[in-house]
Amino acid sequence: MGHYGLGCFAFALGSWDTFRRAGKALGTNKFDGFHQSSAETRRVPRDIRMNSENTTDNRAIDGLTLAEACGDEMYQKDHAAKALGVSLREIGPGYARMTMTVRDDMLNSHAMCHGGMIFALADCAFAYSCNGRNQVTVAAGCSIDYINPARAGDNLVAVARERSLERRTGIYDVTVTNQDNTIIAHFRGRSHCIGGDVVPELGSGN
Repeated sequence: MGHYGLGCFAFALGSWDTFRRAGKALGTNKFDGFHQSSAETRRVPRDIRMNSENTTDNRAIDGLTLAEACGDEMYQKDHAAKALGVSLREIGPGYARMTMTVRDDMLNSHAMCHGGMIFALADCAFAYSCNGRNQVTVAAGCSIDYINPARAGDNLVAVARERSLERRTGIYDVTVTNQDNTIIAHFRGRSHCIGGDVVPELGSGN
């Protein structure tokens, strides 16, 4: 469950035309239907590099583009999320929206979605929301309150938002709802940045 903390950096592309092509390859913040197939995944262009001596001819990568690149990189390796059918729909610095459809094999003996499955969805959103700044971050602790049951066929949405970030520690709240916007659960996670880069090509230097 790796997560990634804050970072601030610039990079050199050599020309504005190269930057536009790289930006197009990275796409937008709308991830709907994007992470369903490995054939559809996108990787960060290799010509994007950090440059501490950035000049006026170079363009600084914005926070949203960085978060998208981190989300892409993470999802490609996230076997647990894929096994549960969890999809990344939207990501930004300190923010993530992920979805999961409740399957029959996720139900407990009361025909409700098992709490562990709901927790896993919320935990995934927590992970992506605190990894978008390209610094490897992990969970230090988390808790969940279940408000309403989820049933087979429900389309669950987990939205994670950063509440605070001080040095290497962050607090994140995740709300899980169903297709009717009924609140299923409230989750709170505490993160800790352990250093290292989510996307090596965009290394923060920390």
